[in-house]
Amino acid sequence: MVPTTKPLSSGRRESFGVLILLGTTVVWGTTFLVMAKALTSFTVGWLMAVRFALAALCLAPFALRQPSRLRRALWPGTLIGVLAFVGFTLQVDSLRYTTQAHCAFGTSLITVFVPLLGALVLGRRLLPSTWLALVCALLGMAGLVGGELLLPVPAAGALTPQGMLVGDLLAVASALGFAAQILLIERVAGRAPLLELVFVQVVCVCLLSLVTALASGEPWPTPTPSSLWSMAYLGVIATAGCLLGQMFGQARTSATRAAFIYALEPTFAASLAWAFDGEALGAVELCGGALLTLAAAVAERPSPRLGRAKKPPPAPPPAAHPPGAHDGGQAPRPPADG
Repeated sequence: MVPTTKPLSSGRRESFGVLILLGTTVVWGTTFLVMAKALTSFTVGWLMAVRFALAALCLAPFALRQPSRLRRALWPGTLIGVLAFVGFTLQVDSLRYTTQAHCAFGTSLITVFVPLLGALVLGRRLLPSTWLALVCALLGMAGLVGGELLLPVPAAGALTPQGMLVGDLLAVASALGFAAQILLIERVAGRAPLLELVFVQVVCVCLLSLVTALASGEPWPTPTPSSLWSMAYLGVIATAGCLLGQMFGQARTSATRAAFIYALEPTFAASLAWAFDGEALGAVELCGGALLTLAAAVAERPSPRLGRAKKPPPAPPPAAHPPGAHDGGQAPRPPADG
């Protein structure tokens, strides 16, 4: 008798997808702690170059199988990669000035910037939930900035309130870069196969980071065994592994549920920074972080009315599903990075 494998029921299938996405989000939350540690041995450019080189090596065996599919992804993947490079570079650079929690909460504004940029650039209508998310985001950032200005000088070790403000602004700027990346991916979604699109994007970020590191004269890395393990984790697990896990998990659950899972990322990052690095947030900062998390959850919630009014386009082949950390053609989160 030959054993057979029963397909998962819809409920178990969705639960499995939720677990995959939850694990992916937890890993993304750890990247702020790991990147902060790696910056003691790597400059921003070299950290980015090595991280994405490792991710590209992991994805290459799968993405290089069909050259015709790779050619279709070359041009859009390069454009997306340029925006991803801007977002990731600003995000990593912010960790030189501010805390991991502040960087994570600032990057979470991506979910608010996407509909705002969509309205400004593409003329889309802003939903009431977007305005509510914007108010929560502004109050949340005011809480973070106000809380850090109340800290004594120097704050959080070598960090100062003025420097943390610079880092917070860099994190917010990175969220703008990621939001532009998301909108671009939405425009090209379905026109290029997903895996190859991700691969070209990763290679582009790697090459731009390498050129930046060499052109700006950044010193060569002085890696320690600990920092090498950090880079392996960032490249293999947090980038290549999480991108694949995200594709697998989001295909098995709803966009609404996935959005709320992703909104937990800064909370995980802040918790890990407190547990492993002793980064404690004050009461005002905690309230600000909570408001930013609420803004992310509200902004990512799709509108039921719009969902009924317009049917989605026909589904592309499995390998060409629109990439997204949020459904509807949105991009994978930076390993937010991020």
